[in-house]
Amino acid sequence: CGGLLGSGDVLCQAIQKQQKPCDYDWLRAARMFAWGTLCNGPAGHFWYAGLDRAIRFKGSYGIIAKIAADQLCFTPPLTFLYFVWQHALTFPAQGASACFQFAADALMPTLKVNWAYWSAVHVLTFALVPLEYRVAFVAVKNFFWGGYLSYVGTATESESASADHGGMPPQAREIRRL
Repeated sequence: CGGLLGSGDVLCQAIQKQQKPCDYDWLRAARMFAWGTLCNGPAGHFWYAGLDRAIRFKGSYGIIAKIAADQLCFTPPLTFLYFVWQHALTFPAQGASACFQFAADALMPTLKVNWAYWSAVHVLTFALVPLEYRVAFVAVKNFFWGGYLSYVGTATESESASADHGGMPPQAREIRRL
C-alpha cells in the first residue's frame, strides 16, 4: 500500500508541476509512502477482514451495508488522520492545533469526492472481489486516490500559515466549493 500511495504522489507531482524527476519533492512522496505503509495499509487490512465478519448480509443489502460502514465509520477518521499526519510532518513547527485545523478544513470537501469515488469502487470490491484479494484490489485503487489526497493535502508554508483560509491549501478551497 505504501508503494502505491507514494507512487500516486509522484504521479500527482508530475501532473501538477510537469517536473523532471530530479525536481520532485521526494520527502513528500516519502511521507505518503510512510502513511500507506504504517497507517493506511495495516488499518485497511484489519478493517476489510473485520467488515466481512461483522456484516453478514448477502446480495445487494450486504454490499450497501458494507459501503455505508466503510464510508461513514472508517473513512472519515482515517481521512482526518491523514491530513493531521501530512500537516504535522510537513510543518512540524506549527503545532498540533494547526494540524487539527488543517485536517478539519480539508475533511468535508475531501469526503465528498471520496464518497463518489470509493462508493463506485466498493460496489466492485464487495460484489465481485473475493475477500483474500480485497486489500490488494483496494490498494491498487489507492494509487489514484493517493494522488488525489496528495493534491488536496499539498500546501506551501505561506499558504498553510495563512489565517484567511484556515490553513487550507488552494486545492482544498477549490474542492470545498463543490
